[in-house]
Amino acid sequence: MNHHDDLFQPESVNEQVEDLLHDQDGHQQEATPGAPTIAALRTIYAEDAAILERAWSRIAQAEFAAREQFTEPAAPSMEEISSLGEQPMQEIDTPTREKQPHSVAANGKQARSRQPLRLWTLVGLAAAILFVLANIVAFRYFGQGQHTPAATTRPSEIGKTLYTHTFPQKGKNSDDDISISMLKWSPDGKHLAVAAGPIRYGSVHVWDALTGTHEVVLTPEPSTNQYVDREVYATQVAWSPDGTHLASAIGDIQVWDPLTGKLLTRYFPEVHTTTTISQVAWSSDGQYLAGGYNTADSTGGVTIWNARTGAVVKMLSTDQIDNISWSPNGKYITVTSGDKTVIRSTADWQSVLTLNAPDISWSPDSTRLALHKYATKTSGEAIQIISIPTGKVLLTYRSPEHTYALSWSPDGKRIVFAKNKAIEIWDSQTGERLFTYDGQHGTADRNAYPGSLCWSPDGKYIASSVIFASQIGGGGTIQVWQAE
Repeated sequence: MNHHDDLFQPESVNEQVEDLLHDQDGHQQEATPGAPTIAALRTIYAEDAAILERAWSRIAQAEFAAREQFTEPAAPSMEEISSLGEQPMQEIDTPTREKQPHSVAANGKQARSRQPLRLWTLVGLAAAILFVLANIVAFRYFGQGQHTPAATTRPSEIGKTLYTHTFPQKGKNSDDDISISMLKWSPDGKHLAVAAGPIRYGSVHVWDALTGTHEVVLTPEPSTNQYVDREVYATQVAWSPDGTHLASAIGDIQVWDPLTGKLLTRYFPEVHTTTTISQVAWSSDGQYLAGGYNTADSTGGVTIWNARTGAVVKMLSTDQIDNISWSPNGKYITVTSGDKTVIRSTADWQSVLTLNAPDISWSPDSTRLALHKYATKTSGEAIQIISIPTGKVLLTYRSPEHTYALSWSPDGKRIVFAKNKAIEIWDSQTGERLFTYDGQHGTADRNAYPGSLCWSPDGKYIASSVIFASQIGGGGTIQVWQAE
């Protein structure tokens, strides 16, 4: 250990002082330690008194040990040692054995030998005190401004794939194509849920989020409502904010107990034509459940229920529904139909902003919205961040490729979105690309396309999905990978 190069470490003070005291060419210590110097240091660096106390104690113990070689004193008490720095410098009386008579020559020789020893002792003591002081200053100056990771710290494993979950194609017909809905992480981060499967046979799949094991499959019985379209895919899932319920959209809305797998209740809008509920979303306070539906006559709508009583709170008429979502603060609900997204206030359900965007993602504080912009004659594909409710564009990410799903990190600092062959993470404030994940299975094939992206609640992981066209075997995969 090179003490002159290393920063002062409080836990190593004993070792450092010990080494200094033994670096003095083997000279013995005899002089009385410099108590006033330690006292002055205490005044200047009061908050480091404990560190100085340890240094002083170590020096004093070494001094007493050196004296013992000449006078064999009794070991000083801790009270004596600790009191030295609190009082002015004075002669320290130590009990000695009865002196034996010496010759004049011997006494002269001893006196002469003690003079250089005392000088070396004072020099060594001064060096020790200056070393401690210099290291304290260095520690206070550098230690608070930076953190040096320990040598055992592993490098970042961002992009490391934890596992791949596969949904295989069961046949070669188009009806056997697999649909994988938006991935949803449970609020406690322990489980992943997705609605998946071929047409008419969709189910809800739930498994351990970080291992991919202990999968549970929840398959609803066909609805008894005559207006529910049964020729549908499993299209959406949504966790209640407290994680005690899981809603799914498979023709109608089903609400499950995820622990027991019990189907608790079902919801369906008050319509009288063949209808499919394709979207479901829980409000951030858990009070409301919204269901987006499309009818056989090419219209659509949103029904909002009181999740506790089942009573209908509001019905909104729209075009065909592609997605719905609540803002994290519950003040807005967004309804996406084709390339258009409408933002409505939940205070009066009126529209406050209309956007030409097929995909959107709310910032955690509900003040911004990330959205996907299709290419136009004058500009290419882009991801924009806008202010809510003004719609002012704050930042634009230009992309030469087609972009798909996008999602905001829980801390609001990053945005992830998918491209044809990779997934990218960007800084939401500066527009800087932070990382490119190219480990998604199948994204290099033109017959495979990204599906959904979802951050874990702590922001450490991302779940992403890929759908394969029937030309290359169909089915799909879900991967969970490290995001930081």
